[in-house]
Amino acid sequence: MSDLLSICIPTFNRVHLLKQNMPALLSEAQLLGVKVFISDNHSTDGTSDYLKTLSEQFSCLKYKTQKQNTGIDYNMISVMTMSDTPFIYPMGDDETLIPNALSKIINFLNLEGNEKTDLIMLNGWYTNISGQYLKQHLLPNSSFMVFNQIDAFAKLHDKMPFSSFIINSESLKTNYLKFIGTSHAYSGIPWEYFSKKIALQKNIEIKFILEPLVLFPQLEKTYKLDISEVMLHEIPLWYQTLPDEYQSAVANILKEYYQREFNVGKLIEYRLSDQLSNDLLDKIQTVVPELEYKRVHFIANMPLNFLMLIVNFINTLQYDVQKKGHYDPNSIGDILVGVLDNIILSSNTETGE
Repeated sequence: MSDLLSICIPTFNRVHLLKQNMPALLSEAQLLGVKVFISDNHSTDGTSDYLKTLSEQFSCLKYKTQKQNTGIDYNMISVMTMSDTPFIYPMGDDETLIPNALSKIINFLNLEGNEKTDLIMLNGWYTNISGQYLKQHLLPNSSFMVFNQIDAFAKLHDKMPFSSFIINSESLKTNYLKFIGTSHAYSGIPWEYFSKKIALQKNIEIKFILEPLVLFPQLEKTYKLDISEVMLHEIPLWYQTLPDEYQSAVANILKEYYQREFNVGKLIEYRLSDQLSNDLLDKIQTVVPELEYKRVHFIANMPLNFLMLIVNFINTLQYDVQKKGHYDPNSIGDILVGVLDNIILSSNTETGE
């Protein structure tokens, strides 16, 4: 068994994906001596039984089944802490490696000078439901270098989904538990670790493997029913939980994020799918700025029949607020939504403050 890399996979109620993806991964891992750890978050679809069968076939696989559903963050962290190797690859159960990718990763890790790398960014292809390649995850002109951690954060903060990076196991010797509840605790670990290293006057080292090695399928997310919770509360909370030295960059990032994700069209979509609950309003009130909270509160409490009148009127102008992710300011529908937004932000509506 290799003492270099562990692949760590959290899963929940996706045994169909495990059956589709694990045999090929485990076969290559077994051949290369790479450890694979899987944490089942108390699935009810036969995942645990399937993992037991796999572990009897592949000695490289170790798994555990949580006694109860611990939530996405804890399960992600839990499987990463099962590792006992210098490098950890947090991998999603829906992503796959291109054939021979794992051997290329191991060869890269074995190169002289790479043994103390803090973070290795992996490139890959986003694919559609038919498996067609859509676009690469990283820009072709990315390169490996020693980063200032603030510059690194500005470049990479939104390019670290599961399966897109490998971390040094020393990263786990930080206060990563503070990111529990953000649905992205795993990606907070490197930045917390970099902050700790810089405080000790140590350099950080980030390298890139630019050859596409990972396939990122555009599948339905397991958090689909909680998407408003993730987008309106947990992601802003993640940014604000980062160490203080990142907060200047965070302010600019969140300014753009709020403009994109807290627009009236998206909030109407959440309301029509019953995703703007009072519980969510309570959570975001202490996290997002007053104007953004006011916008969410207004849409959440607008009479549904009146909201539908607005939506139907806009739709008659060939403007679909439920599908369009941004607004063309030249369209009549955009102008109407802009007027509604100005009404919201200038109103004296009681927001519970």
